[in-house]
Amino acid sequence: MTEIDPTEGIQWGTRITLPTGAVNVEIGRSPLDAGNRVDATNRVLGQASAQLVYRTAKYGHWQTDQPGDEWGVRYTWPTDGHVEVRLTDSRYTAGCEARLDENLKRGTDPSAQVVSRTAEYGDWQMVNDKEFVDLRRAA
Repeated sequence: MTEIDPTEGIQWGTRITLPTGAVNVEIGRSPLDAGNRVDATNRVLGQASAQLVYRTAKYGHWQTDQPGDEWGVRYTWPTDGHVEVRLTDSRYTAGCEARLDENLKRGTDPSAQVVSRTAEYGDWQMVNDKEFVDLRRAA
């Protein structure tokens, strides 16, 4: 059985400082996605309201037997045993997707199961302007 199970990674975000002084980080799918949010937010709230940030992330293995910090749906193909996990935003969403997929399943379609994993995150780090420009060019 092949299972993609990353154990370390980088998580990208958009750090937004609101006019009230409150700070929030919106997680992006990629540095480009988070960078686009930085640009859009700065157009609306004013320059330097948003900055690109990143943090390290360490993940445990996907499991079915105990709750974790992140939720997903594990798909297993009966034909070759291939396994992949689709990350979801909540336990509820994972449950809905897995039930729907199981109800619509036909012959060679993969089986779907709710899974979770633990996650440990480092502190958010700011990306300076030069690094931000370099990331844009590389994308």
